[in-house]
Amino acid sequence: MTTESTSRAAERLVTNDLIQVVNTSVAHSIMGRDIAEDVIEYLLAQGWTPPDGHGDFTRRVLALFAGDIAESLTWTGDGITQPLQFVAWVNDVFLWGADDHEPITPETLPDLEKAFAEVRAIEKDDDYQAVVLWCARKRGIRPQGAHYQHLRPSLTSLLDACGPLREVGLGNPHCHPSQKGPRHG
Repeated sequence: MTTESTSRAAERLVTNDLIQVVNTSVAHSIMGRDIAEDVIEYLLAQGWTPPDGHGDFTRRVLALFAGDIAESLTWTGDGITQPLQFVAWVNDVFLWGADDHEPITPETLPDLEKAFAEVRAIEKDDDYQAVVLWCARKRGIRPQGAHYQHLRPSLTSLLDACGPLREVGLGNPHCHPSQKGPRHG
């Protein structure tokens, strides 16, 4: 074995070991998720490209979800034997008491980036609302009425444009703030 092929084999082993750290960390804790993100960033900086060729996609998704919003992103796959598949979590936003997410793909990423840019132009410290806006547009539905009680008024019109007023019911027990009814007015 030449020195060059030995070096490449060692790099593959290190990369495989680091990807296993990513999978184990994500599976076991949010604290470990930070480690997983650091490992993925390190691998990308070293020139690693996921087998599906979406290194730029991975970088862009991780950049959007950096900081306080990181807990709203998760993924499956290890980037070597399976492609990374990202999802944005929007639990309890569209349906009361629901575990909910939206897949992020290379095709949907530009719309997600647009939502981040729009929300950041209005409210610099509310990136989670960019995820909500993107999901609302993608689904053609407003968030449930209860979500509006935590929403800054400057963002209300963006979300209202995503769909008609929603009926109050099991998945939406609070009405929109503009209405009088259960738990408002």
